[in-house]
Amino acid sequence: MRRLRRWAVGVGLGVAAAITVGWIVVGSMLRAAPPWWRQVRLQEQRTHEIATEVENAIGTHLHLAREGEKKPDGVWRSEPWGVSIPSSDANAWLNARLPKWLETMDAGFELPRLVSEVQVEFRDGRISIGGASAGSGEKGGGGEGERRILWASASATVEPGGALVVVLDRVYVGRLPISRGVLVQVVERTGLGKGEGSEAWKELLRGREVRVEPVMKLEDGRRVRVKGLRAREGKLEVTCVTEHGVG
Repeated sequence: MRRLRRWAVGVGLGVAAAITVGWIVVGSMLRAAPPWWRQVRLQEQRTHEIATEVENAIGTHLHLAREGEKKPDGVWRSEPWGVSIPSSDANAWLNARLPKWLETMDAGFELPRLVSEVQVEFRDGRISIGGASAGSGEKGGGGEGERRILWASASATVEPGGALVVVLDRVYVGRLPISRGVLVQVVERTGLGKGEGSEAWKELLRGREVRVEPVMKLEDGRRVRVKGLRAREGKLEVTCVTEHGVG
């Protein structure tokens, strides 16, 4: 009996130790930032300057007069042209300019109050996008005040027919993979699943492909159509064609 009790106590202590270590590992993974996460210094003037430069540069590219010709379908199309956006520049714009841009666009979408920071990374054919919850983010902050980073990895490709296809394939909190069911709960709690575009959100969360027409209409009647996307080496390379007229 003594041996049995000792064995039972030993097993119990071993299980308790394993559970404790497991919770420590899980907690550490939840608190950790993903490997690609950067520090965006929103309080620094240079961050705002970069964001403005990015916005102005993209606006200039969109509105440039370009060489092209009228095609057999009656639509005038320019020669393909492209832009390359580094992740660091995109992050500066997302945090310094996106909230103000959403206010003026009346797009029926706004960043949830719980989200204090948004970042992206472009690498190996994947677009990673994440949001940090409002919190101290300081070591030893403890409890609910600690920052958490919810992020996902997605692929975005333009099909030969012209549709932009987006697929959400992996979801994490920090460095811990989570199920889509947990993500749905988080999205509903933060309000991301409401308003315009909510159906597209739901389809993405179910792991299904979402197809959209990648066209931006300009004020002068022209259209800019995305013909290709490539995420690599920390940059998003976008190939576009400017067009006008009715096909």
